[in-house]
Amino acid sequence: MHNYKKLALIVASALALPVAAHADVTLYGFVSGGYESLKTETVSGEKKTLSRVTDNTSRIGFKGNEDLGNGLKAIWQVEQSLQIDGANDLSTGTLGTRNTFVGLQGGFGTALLGHYDSAYKRLTDVGLNVMGDTAADTHGSNNVYSRREARLKNSVHYTSANFSGFQFGASYGFDEDGTKSADRWSLGASYGNGGLKLGLGYDQADLDTATEDNTNAWKAAASYKFATGTFVGAGFERAKTEYKNGNPSRTQNDWLVAAGQDIGNLQLVASYGKLGKQKNGAEKEGEAKQWLVGANYNLSKRTQVKAFATKTDNESGASVRVDTLASTGFAAGTDQTVYGLGLKHSF
Repeated sequence: MHNYKKLALIVASALALPVAAHADVTLYGFVSGGYESLKTETVSGEKKTLSRVTDNTSRIGFKGNEDLGNGLKAIWQVEQSLQIDGANDLSTGTLGTRNTFVGLQGGFGTALLGHYDSAYKRLTDVGLNVMGDTAADTHGSNNVYSRREARLKNSVHYTSANFSGFQFGASYGFDEDGTKSADRWSLGASYGNGGLKLGLGYDQADLDTATEDNTNAWKAAASYKFATGTFVGAGFERAKTEYKNGNPSRTQNDWLVAAGQDIGNLQLVASYGKLGKQKNGAEKEGEAKQWLVGANYNLSKRTQVKAFATKTDNESGASVRVDTLASTGFAAGTDQTVYGLGLKHSF
């Protein structure tokens, strides 16, 4: 609760300022929650069903800029997670748990430092996460696709200006642990033209353990939205762990296909993704699959109703999960099915 008291204090202070003093400051975010029915089945056949009201990654942020002249601007942002369902705070208890930074922007592009999404994550995003920020999210380290995307602490970032639809960027995250060297860096490039979006990225994290040297991955993704409102897209990622002492590396592929159709205020969506088996000289366990179907209905430009059904099918050794709250006590090989109905309001 201490965290939210600080948030309330900041909001109240901002509203109390004269208009001219914060004319370049924007308050933004969204509040999103829903009802879900979660079913789990373990490898041993044990089945459980849970009904709940859950928060869907609600957030609040403040951002602004100052014109420094000659086309140069100072930019900043502070973004914080919220939880409307009364669950325990999953953050660190401080502000800025989400994308938070200070930087400069001009004709050269954008340079910033802070806690921010890597170039690998940002520039390979072509809209495949058709039910993101819900239990049906398909992207992330615990999900079926784009498992190497990350938000980097203690990091610096550069994103180029837009050159006829083409952009590129780089990120570097400092480990800041004097006992080891485990920095992380990533590269990304994107291209957009009308309904076409393309993304390509590379990410590497040094591990500096007794047996592991680094993990690295590359990803390619593409999507297209037709004038008819039809959306199609696909992405592929290949991750590798490099070992020391001449031991063979371990690789694992993942891929996702997605589609959608706009019908007035209604958008129908679906996707299917697969995490392949680990390969380390021979195929091993670790395979998982996820499907989802859903719909978004816009009640207005800022308010949206969401409905979805999704399921993960984990083979032995795999622990892809759709339940974002199951960060502890989740056994490998457990399957999950979620049916959800929610409401989202953006501001």
